[in-house]
Order: sequence, then C-alpha cells, then structure tokens
Amino acid sequence: MNLIQRLRNWTMRLPNIGGLGQAEIHSSLLITLSLLSGLIFLLSVTRPGFAEFRTAAVSLPVIWIISLAVRVAAQMLAIGEHSHDLETVVGPSGNLATDYEYLPARHVFAYGASGQVATLGLALLGLIVNAAMIPAASAELATAQLLDLKGGWSSQAWASQIMWVNMFLAALHLLPTVPFDMRAIMFAFFSRKNRNPSEPEVFRRIAKFDSHMAGVMFGSGVTAAALGVVFRQEIVGWYAAVAAAVYLFVASQWESARAEEVEEQYAPLSSKTARHDSGHSTAAYLKMNLDRRVEGAADEFVGRASAT
Repeated sequence: MNLIQRLRNWTMRLPNIGGLGQAEIHSSLLITLSLLSGLIFLLSVTRPGFAEFRTAAVSLPVIWIISLAVRVAAQMLAIGEHSHDLETVVGPSGNLATDYEYLPARHVFAYGASGQVATLGLALLGLIVNAAMIPAASAELATAQLLDLKGGWSSQAWASQIMWVNMFLAALHLLPTVPFDMRAIMFAFFSRKNRNPSEPEVFRRIAKFDSHMAGVMFGSGVTAAALGVVFRQEIVGWYAAVAAAVYLFVASQWESARAEEVEEQYAPLSSKTARHDSGHSTAAYLKMNLDRRVEGAADEFVGRASAT
C-alpha cells in the first residue's frame, strides 16, 4: 500500500514543462513520446521490414499530441464554465488530474464520455480517409489494407496513424481507473447511485469494481493462453489481458488507500479528559458528607412529624 502511494506521489512530482492556457503539459508525456520515437526509429534501422516506419518516428508523436489536445479540448467544452476551476495536467493518455471529483455527477459523466467520443471520432475519421484511398483494383485486400499501419508522408499513412493512435487511446481509457477517463464515468455512476455519498464510500466502490475486473481480465488472459497451448495457436491479446489485470489490482489497492487517507484527514479529533489521581481527589469525601447531611435532615423531619 505504501509502495503504491509512493509510486504515485513520485510520478506526480515530475515537473510540468509548460502548457497552453490552463492546461499544463506533464513531463511524462515527453518522456513517453521520446521513448516511443526512439523505439520506432531503432526498429526501422535494425530491421529491413520496418524501414518504411522511419518517418513514423516523427509523425506518430505529432499525431499523438494532436489527438490528446482534441480529447482534452472536448472535455473542457463538455463541462462548460466548470473548466475554469478544473486543473488540467496533460500526460501520455490525457488529463492526469482528478479534480472532476468535485463536480456534479452529470458533469463528471459528460467529462468522461466526451473524451471517448472525441477520440473515437478521430479514429473513425482516419478509418474513412484510409478507406477512401484504397485502390479499387485491390478490393480483395481491402480489409488488410484498411487495418494496416502505414509509414511515410502520404495522406493515407497519416490517416492510418491517426486511426491507430486514437484506437489505442480509446482502448486504454476503457480501464476504470486512474488516469483513464472511464474512472470518471464510474465515479459519476457510484456518486449518483446513492444521493450525497461520502468520498471514501465512492472510492471503496471503485476499488471493489476494479478488483472484480482484475479477476475477470486475469481469468480471460489465462484461459486464452491455455487455449493457445492446447490448440497450438497463439491467441493474440492474452498478455494484454494479464497486464490489465495486474494494473487494475494495483489500482484497486490505491483506491482503498485513498479512501483511508480521506477518512483520516477528515476524522474528528477525539477529546481527551484529564483524569485526577484518586489519592488526591475529594469526590468520595464530599459525596459521603452530602449523603450524611441528607440522611440527618430526613431523620429530623420524620421525628417532628411523629411528634405532631
């Protein structure tokens, strides 16, 4: 639990390198895109089959940044005037901040849904442009060419890269945990399910949901891997399911830790009363004298009543 908190705190302590307007660009975005660009360039140099992707080492990071800008802009437009109060830190997958937790539930849902709609819209645009540029003579290879990631400076290459980058971002944001926007949708759902729920309660519900999803993803990945061994044919994607399961499990622990942190932060302070030493206390002596006085007055009253 402490390791998860330290890892997140260390990640969020990475400096912001500037931004545009209210949006700050996190340094992890440049680190991720630099590593991606270097990996693509290394593959294009070392393997002849990837030579055409040498230009993708430049074009893919540019398309990635543009796609993130469109996604974040759509989210800011969706929440309207609340965008001025929302901290925006753009990371490799989008906004890293979770200030949407303080917005009304319907605005939180609009925030999460609008980002996915914008990303899927860009992916659909790239798909349409790529399909329009496929030669009519190669209709039998239309599906393969439609899903092919192309390199170069042609319009078809840019369209294919826009399609794949945004499809990848949309798939990432289906994970219901930070820093992905499906968590915002789940946060709005659990906040709306019960009126005025406490933040720790919502965090624990998200943690429980992530834990269940981790079990489903891990079981799916292991089953796919076992079927691949039985039928001697590798099923693509089983490793991604296992990796997602591990990430969701870690995320569920982080949500639980955050719930405990919020409870400790807002818990009322316990009042401590000073206890006197029984050897120096006169409470028993005073009580004894008071009892004796009351008993004496009662006996005197009874005596006078019987005399009359």
